[in-house]
Amino acid sequence: MINLEGIRANMETKLSVKRSEGRIYQLELKRIDQRVTATCNCKASIMGFFCKHRISILAGDFSLLLSKEDEMRAQQT
Repeated sequence: MINLEGIRANMETKLSVKRSEGRIYQLELKRIDQRVTATCNCKASIMGFFCKHRISILAGDFSLLLSKEDEMRAQQT
């Protein structure tokens, strides 16, 4: 479960997550009071399904997150 203490109230955080094929998706976390929402720009999420990116992050699994270095490297290719 995600730790709400790490996300300030009324705050948005944008993260980059990776896919096995190498594609990068943008994940956005928003906290309003005690409620956290997550959106992703992957196909599953756009179609209204719970994507693995959102589920993983909200469950506390950050293995899909890209580091800043990986993100910069991916943008150069």
